[in-house]
This record gives sequence, structure tokens and C-alpha cells, in this order.
Amino acid sequence: MPEIRQIENLFITLSGDGAADLICVGAMAEEGLSEIPRMRMEFISKKTDFDPGSIVGKRIKLESEQGFKWSGLVIKVEDLGLMAGGDVFAAELRPWLWVSTLGEENRVYQNLTTAQIVEDVLKPLGGQLDAGVTTPMREYCVQYKESNFAFISRLLEEDGVHYHFDYSGAVEKMVLSTDIMSGPDKGTIPFTDSNISARSRADRDTIYEWTTRDRAASGKVTIWDYDFTKANTPLSATSATAAQNHGQIERYQSGGHFTVADAGTTLARIVAEAHAAEVKRATGLTNHADVRVGARFKLKHPDRKAVEGNYAVVKARHFVRFDDGASGSEMTRINRSAQAIRYPDGMKLYETEFEVQPSEVAFQPPKKTAWPEVPALLTAIVTGGSGSEIHTDEYGRIKVQFPWDRKGANDDKSSCWVRTVMPWTGKGYGVVAIPRVGMEVVIQFERGNIDRPICTGMLYNSTNMPPYGLPGEMNKFVIRTQSTKGGSASNYHELSFDDTKGSELTYFQSEKDYKELVKANAQINIGGNLTQVVHGSTSETVETGERTLDVQSASETTKIAVDQKHTIGNNRTWDVGVDDTLTVGSNRKQTIGANHTEDVGGNFALTIGGTMAVKVGGAVTVTYGANETTDIGGDRTHNVSGAHSGTVGGDQSLSVGGAQTEDIGSSQSLKVGSSQSVEVGSSQSVEVGTSQSVDIGTSGSVETGLSYKIESGTSTTVKAGTSITMEASTSITLKVGASKVVIDASGVKIEGPMVQIKGTAMVKSEGPVIQTQASGALILKGGVTMIN
Repeated sequence: MPEIRQIENLFITLSGDGAADLICVGAMAEEGLSEIPRMRMEFISKKTDFDPGSIVGKRIKLESEQGFKWSGLVIKVEDLGLMAGGDVFAAELRPWLWVSTLGEENRVYQNLTTAQIVEDVLKPLGGQLDAGVTTPMREYCVQYKESNFAFISRLLEEDGVHYHFDYSGAVEKMVLSTDIMSGPDKGTIPFTDSNISARSRADRDTIYEWTTRDRAASGKVTIWDYDFTKANTPLSATSATAAQNHGQIERYQSGGHFTVADAGTTLARIVAEAHAAEVKRATGLTNHADVRVGARFKLKHPDRKAVEGNYAVVKARHFVRFDDGASGSEMTRINRSAQAIRYPDGMKLYETEFEVQPSEVAFQPPKKTAWPEVPALLTAIVTGGSGSEIHTDEYGRIKVQFPWDRKGANDDKSSCWVRTVMPWTGKGYGVVAIPRVGMEVVIQFERGNIDRPICTGMLYNSTNMPPYGLPGEMNKFVIRTQSTKGGSASNYHELSFDDTKGSELTYFQSEKDYKELVKANAQINIGGNLTQVVHGSTSETVETGERTLDVQSASETTKIAVDQKHTIGNNRTWDVGVDDTLTVGSNRKQTIGANHTEDVGGNFALTIGGTMAVKVGGAVTVTYGANETTDIGGDRTHNVSGAHSGTVGGDQSLSVGGAQTEDIGSSQSLKVGSSQSVEVGSSQSVEVGTSQSVDIGTSGSVETGLSYKIESGTSTTVKAGTSITMEASTSITLKVGASKVVIDASGVKIEGPMVQIKGTAMVKSEGPVIQTQASGALILKGGVTMIN
């Protein structure tokens, strides 16, 4: 019996770095749109020392004489045992895309299309990719705890992108498409009789089994979503396909992963078309090597015109095996012994089982890839631009860096904008507390969508510790902020409550300014003391009502280090129950716009250490109920611009220890009801600028201890109603220039340059002796001159 290692398979050839010295016995390959194909290949090795593990991970390309091509990586090898003098093995081959099912990744993509994301994910695998499709932009897209294949599959399924593989080159190419009509057109393929004998004799390019299948499906899809930036706008989209047998049945799906109405319409259409695509299908058998997934052909049927038409291949299972007629019965026995592959009955060398749909019906990949299972919550660190301490937008959203994101740069591009849960939110009111850069936050996800994170809380950690040491200060409830930008741990606002029994305390701190607005009434009830310390100025304004300070059972003390100013728009009333003491260390000034009245129920004492000046713009009236005593230690001056009148009901006594001066600008009138006595200890001088008049009702007397002088600048008139008596103990002298009259005890002497005595009636000179003497002439002249 010859060894099978000496047999050559001329119908099936293998190439590639893993195919050396291998002979293919047979193979089965399965493929479908948007599925990773797989092939099971049974083979023998020409080497007796062949190590099956040596080809794992190696690439093998299979080609048959029929024209069937396949390539992929060996991912598993089985030893089927020693048969007919040789070892038979089975290998599983998968395209390079299969490697993306290995491992698990966590990362974030932003502002890329689905096609761009797929290219980036698959680029490290080194396979060929045709991503020439137009796909929507994804603002934020997260891969979380899922394989690369699961990640790209759910994105492609959501956007209605399917793929297949092209094996025409040295390495299989993954082709992305959104249109089933974009696949290669393989022309017309005829149908022949489907009996086994006919199939065995069939030409290589024929279909010999065809079965149609119709199924029920809903014809309407409505999807719903929510966009908080348009909170009051319903966001839904509906798509209906051609009438189905249950077209009135609607699929209503929430959480459609869209925020724009047009995008929702597209998503609804994709879902509806995915269901509609499975309504009408057909299956069949062929030995045509071009019936491959992604390809199109036209069916020509001699007997059933109703099934003729254009079709697209959506699934296929290919069988290829050794040509036992060319190599003898020994290989046939080997092949029958290794029946891990179940070949179709009557198959000769190559055959394909396939499933197709009408090519005019849109194909959409079914949504069979689950979105990642999102945990109850994740944690992240708040990020922002370089140097920023708070990074937010008009909605109070933040950016975060997840610990598992190895590509994130901890900046303002580390994530999408993340909505932040606040304790209370309303239209223009609520609580705003924006997490700051560097804080650790709790992240959950809207409806479990990994692409829609929401910040639901914040956490302390070893970097950001609580404001008070714990557990020592565990009795405190604290709200503390920190000044920004550039604030330190000592720059903060705080509102805290210490609930320690017996030491309860509410503490408030404003780092800089503090404003408080009460639109109606405010009331503060303090059971103990109140201490206020203001390091700058304080201002209090009562705009419309009154202000009352009621110190009911103790004293009030106000201490002002510098100045105090009170401005009162109307009246002021001070009501002091007992004493009122005002001490002014320096000067005091009072300005009263109208009247000033002081009512003293008892005594009034005014002590002035220096001088006192009183200026009254109008009249002054002083009324004393009893005596008045004025004691002036120095001088006293009265200056009266107009008239001065004084009335004394009883006696008046004026005692001047030194000199007294009265200066009257105009006239002075002094009226004494009874007697007046003026006593001058030394000299008295009365000076009158023009005239002086003294009017005495009965008698008047001027008495001086020594001399008395009356001097007038022009003339002096002394007039009496009846008589004037002038008496001197020695002499009386009347003198004008060189003329004078002297009266003394010896007689009367008249002397002057010329003395004239004239009487209108008579001049009489009488005496014991009359002497008339002239040094010159003596003239006596008259109408009648008589000498006796």
C-alpha cells in the first residue's frame, strides 16, 4: 500500500508561508454578509515529522481548478489520527479580521466617521481594507470592554454598512458597502434539473437546486430619542417599507442613538430595511465558483419564469475535495475515513450551498452585536484646557478622562461634553456646582449608552482630601469652595455646620465680598451675644421705612476711633430717661437751619475753657425766671450794629474791676425811671462824634472827686427850662481864643480883644464903685448921653 504522502492533489493547490509540504484532502468554507468567514480544511503533510502547531498563525491560500479561491490565517489545527499509512489533520482558517475578536480594548474616539474609526481599529492587523463608503460623523464614540470586532460590528450595523471579502489578491480584502448593488456582477447563471444524476453530469457554471422562501415581517419602525439642548422638542423618526403581510405592525424603539431628526430618519430606515430584507429569500446549490457572498447574478430558469431575476448572494457554504478519480482508490478511502466535513450527497469536486435575496431589495446588516454592558458606574478625572481650573459650557457640562483611556491626553479633548447632575435644576433657578479640573467624579450612562456619559457625583481621593480631617471632624456638614483662578487652600468660601452636641455651630466665610438681598422682611433672633467686627467701612440704608434700635435691659456703647457723621433728612428726637453726658475732646460745631430750643427742667451750667463767640442773625430774647449772675474773668465787649435796649425790672448793678469801653456807632438812649448813680473811681471820658443830648425829667447831678471836663469838637449847648447854676469853690473860667470870662471870689473879669455888651432895652451896671478906663480913647455915644 503506497503512503499517502506520495500523492499529489492537482485539483486543489495550497500556497503561503503555512502551506509548505501540505496536501489538501478537502475543505468547507462558510461566509455571509457582515460575518467573519471560516474554513475547515483537511490535509496531510508530506513530512513524517510534521508539527501541526508550526502552522498556527500562518497564512494559507487555497485555489481549486474550478476557480474557487480562499485565503486566511490558520487559527486551529486538529490531529485526526493515523489513517491509511499517514496522519490526517484538520485546520480552521479565518481571514485576518478574525484577529480582531481576540483581546479587549477601552478607548475613546471623537469627531470621526464610522469608516475612519474602523480604519484606525483595523490598521494594526495589517489586512487590506476597502473603506470607500460615506458614513456619518460620530462626535463621541467609546469602545469599552469589548473586542475590536464587536466594537466595529455594532458601529457598522448601526450605520447600515455591510462587508464581505474579496479573495482575488494574495491577501483577502475586506470590502465595506452600503449598497448591495455595488457588488461584482457575475452575469447570467442558468438553472438545470436538480436530480442527483443530473447534478453529477452538470456543467461547471450551473445552478441545480432552487428553493424560494417568504416570511412575515413588520413594515414600520419608529425610533425615539431625547436631546436636552431641545428639551421641549419631540425627537422621533418613522420609516415604512413596502407593504408586507404584517406591514401594519410597528416596531417602536426608544433610545435610538440620535439627536438630529435627519439622523433618526436614516436610522429608522436602516432598521426597517433590515427586517424587510429577510422577507423574500431563496436557497440553492451550484458548482459555479463565482457564486460568492457580495456578488450578484441573474438567474435563468427554463421552467419557472416567476423566479427569474437579479439576485445578490448573502450567505454561502462552499465544499471542495480531492479528485479521487485522478489519484486512485487509496485517497478515496482516506477521505471517507476523515468525515469531519459532511459533503452534500452526490457532490463531485466542488459545490456551493447559497442564500440570496432580490438585488433590488436593500440589504441592511441585522443588529446582532450587543452594545457593551455598562457597569452601574465608573469614575473619571475632570479635565480641561492647559492652565484651566474650571472647564465648562453653557449647560454646565464638563470633560473627563477615564482611567482606562490610554490614549487620552488629560485635556479639553479627553471626552465629549458630559452633563452633570445638580441637586436641583429649574428654569433660571436651582443649584450650580460645576466639578473642577482634577476632581474625581462618578460617571453613569443615559439608558446604558456608553456614548452618553452623565456625571452623577464627586469623590474624595488621596489627592483631593476633605476640607476637615476625618474621622476627627465627622460631626461637621461642610460646603467649601476655593478661589479661582490661582486660589490656594486658604482662599475659599465656606458654610459649615458643627453638630457636636453642646457645641453646635454654624460657620460662614466669604473670601472677599458678601452681598445679601431680602426682598421683604428679615428677622434675626439671637439668644445670646452678637459681635460684629468690620475692618473697613460700614454703610446701612433704610430706604422707605423706619429704623428702631431697642436695647431693652442693658446699656449701649458706641466707640468711634475717628469721625462720626449723622445726616437726618427730617426731625430728630432724643429721649434720655436719666442723665445725658457728652464729652468732646476738641472742637464742637452745631449748625441749625431754623430754630433752636433747649428746655432745661432744672439748673443749666455752661463751662467754657477758652473763649466763647455767639452770633445771632436776628433778635435775641433772654428771659430769666430769677436772678442772673454773669462772672467774667477778663474783658467783655458788646458790639451792637443797630439799636440796643435793656429793661431791668428791679435794680441793676454793674461792677467793672478795670476799664469799660462802650462804642456806639449811631445814637444811644438811656432812660432811668427813678434815679441813676454813676461812680467813677478815677477818670471818665465821654466822646460824642457830633452831638449829645441829656434829658433829665426833674434834676440832674454830676459830681466828680477831682476835675470834670466837657470837650466838644465844634459847639456845646447847655439849655435849661428855667435856670442854670454853675458853682465852683475857686473860679469859673469861660475862654475862647484870647477872650475869656473869669469868675472867682474877688469878682468877675471879662477880657478880650474887644468886649461888647448890648441890651435891646437897657444895659445896667450897678455897684458901689464903677470904673471905666481906657488906655486909648473912651467913647460914650448915645441918642441921649447923661452923666450925673
